[in-house]
Amino acid sequence: MATVKPKYTKMELKTLVKDGQLVDNGKRAEAFLNHFYSQKMFLTDIGRINLYTAYLSYDGSDYTFDAMDDWKRKSFEANLIQASTATKKKLEFDGGVKYIYGPTGIFTVPIKWIWKIPAFGGQGSNISNTKTLNKGTQFEKNFYKDAVKVLEGTTKGGVLGLGAGYIPAIVKMNKEFETKLGQAWGMVEADPLNLVGVLEEGSANKSRPLDDSTGSIVVAAEGNVTEDMGSTLTDVTFQYGKDKIPVYLSLKYGPTLTFFNSGVRGRNGPTLFTPEEIKKKTVTTDAGLMFLRMFGMADDQAAIKKFCESFTNYPRTQRIPKHIFTPTTFQRDSIEKLLRSGIGHGYWMVHNTKGTTIDYYQITEQYMKEAATIDGGVTIYYGRMDGFGKGINMTCSSKHYNFVFNIRNKQGGTFPTHVMCDYKKKTENEPTERPEDGGADYEC
Repeated sequence: MATVKPKYTKMELKTLVKDGQLVDNGKRAEAFLNHFYSQKMFLTDIGRINLYTAYLSYDGSDYTFDAMDDWKRKSFEANLIQASTATKKKLEFDGGVKYIYGPTGIFTVPIKWIWKIPAFGGQGSNISNTKTLNKGTQFEKNFYKDAVKVLEGTTKGGVLGLGAGYIPAIVKMNKEFETKLGQAWGMVEADPLNLVGVLEEGSANKSRPLDDSTGSIVVAAEGNVTEDMGSTLTDVTFQYGKDKIPVYLSLKYGPTLTFFNSGVRGRNGPTLFTPEEIKKKTVTTDAGLMFLRMFGMADDQAAIKKFCESFTNYPRTQRIPKHIFTPTTFQRDSIEKLLRSGIGHGYWMVHNTKGTTIDYYQITEQYMKEAATIDGGVTIYYGRMDGFGKGINMTCSSKHYNFVFNIRNKQGGTFPTHVMCDYKKKTENEPTERPEDGGADYEC
C-alpha cells in the first residue's frame, strides 16, 4: 500500500469571494470567519496556528479586524466582498500559537500560506471508502480520517458521528506528542513543535520475514535486522514542525493482538518446516532445528517426532499424550532476542480496546527490553491448547505481556505455514487462542 496523505490546495481571496459575490452562497466565508472569531487553529505551511488579527488592503485603504471583536464580523465580510472587485488587494494576518499566558512568536501569515480544508472548499479529509473492510483495517481508515480532521482543527466527534469518533483521543495524543517533541528538542514549554501532516502508511504490506543470519531466529524489518523499526511498523504517521519530524503509530484492534506473523516455508526468509519433512516425522533444516531448540523441542528425535505429530493424524480422536510440556532446555536469550525483534521500538502503540476507546503508549528501547525479558519459564502445548488441534502453542510472559507463540497452518491446510506471536497486556487475561484455520489480518 502506497503512503496516503490528505491533499490540500492553498487559499486565495477568491476562495471566499469573487467578482463581488460570496462563493458557495457564503458557506466558505462563514466557515472561515467562524474559524477566525472562535480562535480555531488554521492549517498552514508552518503547521496549525491561530490567527489573531486580519489586515485587509484594497483601493488604497487599509482595514484591521481583531479576532476578539466578533461584532465586526459583518463589516469584515462586507469588506471582503468589496476587495474582490479591486485590482490590487492583499489579505494577511498576525499568526502564532495560543497559550495560557498569551500568544508567543507572532509573525505575518499571508492568505496563500493557509491550506484549503473541506470547510473552505478543499478536499483534505473528504476521503471515502470504496470497499468493505475487516474491522482492523476499518479502524485504521477511520483513525486516519479523524487524525486528518484534527490536523484541520476539529476537536470533537469523528467519522463515526458526533461524540462517537476518535477525535477526542487524537487531540489528547497530539497534545502529548507536541509537548514531548518540544522537550526533546530543547524548546521552551510554550513553544511546541506543531502538527503539520498526517500520513496513512499501510504497514500491513511491509514485509517482516524471519531471518537466521544472526545465529538465532529473529524477525527482520523489510530485509534489515534491526530493533529500531518505527518506520516499518507505522500505520499512521504524524509529522511535526518545518522538518516534518515523524511520530510513528502502530494501530491495533481487537482482543487478540499480534507482534509478528511470519512464514516458515522460505518464501521471504529461511525455510523452517516443509510438509514433506513433517509427513516423515522429522525436521532437518538448519533454521527449523534452530527454532525448535530455542523452545526446547529438539532435545532428541523423539521430541522432534512429537512436534511433527501435532500436524499429522488430523483430525484426531484422541488428545496427544502429555500434550502440555514444560521444557528445561529452552534458550531464554534466543527467545528474548526474537521477542525484541518482533516488538521493536521507536513508535507508539495505539490499541482500539472497545468502541472508540483508545489505549496508547510509547514503545521506547527500554520498554521493549522490559517487554521482551521473560520472567518465568516456557510451556509447550502440542496439538494446541486442548491437545486435539493441528499446530503448537508456546506460552511465556514478561513484565508487560503474556505471549502465545503459535506454529500452524493459516491457509486452510494441515502443515505449518506461519509462526505468530500473539500477546495481551499483563493487566488483561491470556491471549485468546486463534481459530483453527484463522489468521492475522495480514501476512508477512
